Amino acid sequence: SMIKSRAAVAFAPNEPLKIVEIDVEPPKAGEVLVRIVAAAVCGSDRSEIAGKDTGLTPRVLGHEAAGIVAAIGEETHTDLQVGDRVTMETDAVLCGRCHWCRTEQYQRCPNRLGIGRGADGALADYLAMPARALHKIPRNVSLLDAALTEPTAVAVHAVLDAELAGGVHALALDLGRGAADAAEVATWTPMPAPGDGVLVLDALMTIATDPLDR
Repeated sequence: SMIKSRAAVAFAPNEPLKIVEIDVEPPKAGEVLVRIVAAAVCGSDRSEIAGKDTGLTPRVLGHEAAGIVAAIGEETHTDLQVGDRVTMETDAVLCGRCHWCRTEQYQRCPNRLGIGRGADGALADYLAMPARALHKIPRNVSLLDAALTEPTAVAVHAVLDAELAGGVHALALDLGRGAADAAEVATWTPMPAPGDGVLVLDALMTIATDPLDR
């Protein structure tokens, strides 16, 4: 049977979000239903609300979230159990066949639909996600902190992808929270260096922020 859920829905560009009650279907095969406990508002959410970055409408926004497994679809192969605390990747739909999927660069899949943009997102009481996109949270990590896994992962990827050698000073210029995350990650991420030993990257950060980021 359908589950009632409150959700923050964007009905059209340049229109304020509306909190409405929606029906959520039980999880299908391969899916897990998550009761959302913590969710963050990304800069892209603000842009979409302002009509600067259009996606599917109407849709539920939000892609940074964590919650508790509420139900597991039949024929879903997963180690997760009802009651487990989880955080999520943002891929609602992937083809699994293209070069990008086969090399685990899922964000480049031409058939990808991301939650909060091409598919309903996490600013709701419940969200059904593919089991492959969910990760169990360690006991020492709160749901509130776990909701920021996705932006933290972006920052980690940026630092590692830059392939900066230890001892290099990096200048991060950005209008959002991403630069702050990247610079903070850079200060504690072990960076493999040629030869033996592991060096820690020193980061010099300068950020221009807008009032909504303070």
